[in-house]
Amino acid sequence: MSLLKSSKKLLGYMSWANEVTITSVAHLPDTELYKDRNSHFGNIVSTLNHIYVIEDIFKAHLTGEKHGYTHRNTDKCPTINELAFNQKKMDRWYLDYISCLGEKALEEVISFEYIGGGQGNLSIYEIILHLVNHAANHRGHVSEMMYKTEFKLQTHDLTVYLRDVHKYV
Repeated sequence: MSLLKSSKKLLGYMSWANEVTITSVAHLPDTELYKDRNSHFGNIVSTLNHIYVIEDIFKAHLTGEKHGYTHRNTDKCPTINELAFNQKKMDRWYLDYISCLGEKALEEVISFEYIGGGQGNLSIYEIILHLVNHAANHRGHVSEMMYKTEFKLQTHDLTVYLRDVHKYV
């Protein structure tokens, strides 16, 4: 399979899994959404917002724009509705972006500075792979937080996406 087809599939998965997760957690009461969970990002919404922020940072890297972030999350935690809207728009941007690229473009190396300092040099494909893995990692953190509530998160595994959404013909 080509890197381009793989990238499109992975970004489709990321978008789907982000939506499944946000839709699931949106059913939680605010007391659960914003409850301090003694985790790195504090609460469920802040953890999901971190996924959005990192996607926004790399979007800026890919477009050659300044992102303006000084941290890997925002100081103010958004509402779940704001986050749902922003994340859906961001995931759509990535799907549109990849659809305009050719196979060779995925090898282009993008240079940038990490938020914590230091120079980064990743190909577009490596950026996409990073974003997909990064989002999966933090959705896993959200899943763990959800297990500590009476609510359960809908499955958002790659295998479920491949079976139910991106069906092979």
